[in-house]
Amino acid sequence: MEEVRFAAGNITFVVRELHTRQGDGVSVDILAGESGHEASVIRLDWFPNSPHYHYNPKRGQNPEMPLDPALIGDSMDWFLKRIPDRLADMVLRAGHPDVAKAIDPNELARAMPDVKSAAKKARQECGAQE
Repeated sequence: MEEVRFAAGNITFVVRELHTRQGDGVSVDILAGESGHEASVIRLDWFPNSPHYHYNPKRGQNPEMPLDPALIGDSMDWFLKRIPDRLADMVLRAGHPDVAKAIDPNELARAMPDVKSAAKKARQECGAQE
């Protein structure tokens, strides 16, 4: 699967397959900013044995926030279901208050079905199931 992008107001979601030393997985990158000058604010790296996400993955603040499938079940589904309600708080925590204030819940609601579908398709195509 090639990288696919979904605009949601001032946020862009980028879904791509990952092939790393950790194995095969899926990345959902959440970008903010003008086209061509976007910055990664939050990134979900979904690997079957170590699903996690990062705040500001390309700005040096790169703590890995693990997701525990034993506690939450399908971690990709769990994470993506929370984006519409929690994204502004997460973006604020990542240090982008102006971006957080400008998030449009209607734009998020419009984009999320496509983001979820692309992420699940990428997971299926790379053969990585939880």
